[in-house]
Amino acid sequence: MSSKFLAMGVFLLGLLCFSGGLGAMDIRNDNPLIMRMDSKKIITLAEAGDPQAQFDLAIMYGRGVGVQINHNLAWDWIEKAANNAHAEAQYWLAYGYFYGNNTALDRAKAFSWYKKSAESGYANAQFMVAYLLDTGKFTEIPREPVEAVKWYSTAGNSGHAEAAFRLGCKSYFGVDVAKNEAIAQRWFEIAEKNGLKGISRLPFSMK
Repeated sequence: MSSKFLAMGVFLLGLLCFSGGLGAMDIRNDNPLIMRMDSKKIITLAEAGDPQAQFDLAIMYGRGVGVQINHNLAWDWIEKAANNAHAEAQYWLAYGYFYGNNTALDRAKAFSWYKKSAESGYANAQFMVAYLLDTGKFTEIPREPVEAVKWYSTAGNSGHAEAAFRLGCKSYFGVDVAKNEAIAQRWFEIAEKNGLKGISRLPFSMK
């Protein structure tokens, strides 16, 4: 490979790594099971304290599936499910606080809920904890690069593509970790395996 081609590959990689990442977070697909379930049954289970039913009911109220759209009730049921240790509900409760959706914006409280969800094993929350600790963009959440790397690694090993990508970037450029192109390549391959097509085939990886 020519040095000019390699330099172009590194430049393109740098743009991807340090221009805010790939922006692929906070996306949730519709659950087809919810679309087919009996809303009365879900309501009964939710009122009986079942956290999965509470979470499903929150989605139903949020999207008008089997019930009238009611964002206040959606928030109430997300909160109930989160308080009952439902990891994905904890993530979406954090999202609401982080962006001020259906409640007052409170990033410290958001981070607390993201952390609970992350500790419960939810990969999107693990990524968000890592991202917030990595960037240090918000005064309520100071930068902690060592913790950020730990959570990126946890999320990446759980199959979170952008977490793996960001670890690949850190390893390739030696940011917050020792520079190691072999480790970088491994993380890029994990990212590609989990949906970021072409990442492991950037010019720098063809040396």
